[in-house]
Amino acid sequence: EMIEKGIAPDTYTYRSLIHGLCLTGRASEGKEFVDRLHKENHELNEICYTALLHGFCREGRLEEALSVCQEMVLRGVDLDLVCYGVLIDGSLKQKDRKLFLGLLKEMHDRGLKPDDVMYTSMIDAKSKTGDFEKAFGIWDLMITEGCVPNEVTYTAVINGLCKAGFVNEAEILCSKMLAGSSVPNQVTYGCFLDILTKGEGDMQRA
Repeated sequence: EMIEKGIAPDTYTYRSLIHGLCLTGRASEGKEFVDRLHKENHELNEICYTALLHGFCREGRLEEALSVCQEMVLRGVDLDLVCYGVLIDGSLKQKDRKLFLGLLKEMHDRGLKPDDVMYTSMIDAKSKTGDFEKAFGIWDLMITEGCVPNEVTYTAVINGLCKAGFVNEAEILCSKMLAGSSVPNQVTYGCFLDILTKGEGDMQRA
């Protein structure tokens, strides 16, 4: 219909279509659409491919996501920080440590540094599995690299601590949060309320 009206689709239009397919669990159709566009000599940028990567990672299809990355490079499209962020998030959710470390090394070799969003994603994944030693290790690395933990980062660890039963430690972290530049939000306080009001929780503290 756009073409019939003389309106040429651009990369943002293609990205929206790819994202729409992937969002509804149809990443394979998204890939077919990308391949068709490529055969018709339409140039796609990293934004379009990132939507496809996200779709495959959402479905736990990491091998296919990595295959898309190879195709991107062959087609002259470089992986940017956002692409790596999607892949790292997918590797963490699938608990693929080898892929996770490989992606970090690849980023380092290309001179790319994780941003606060990526660090938070890694910290959140480790906190959810109760691996707080590694979570705080990544936290320290984040600060060393010049990224400042924000309310989302704090809340990710607080949520993990509360669910693991370490409410006192979560309160200490929340106090550090208040003493710094971040402000707890409803989600942060919800972590405490959720654990303290369940079962034989401490209603008075809640």
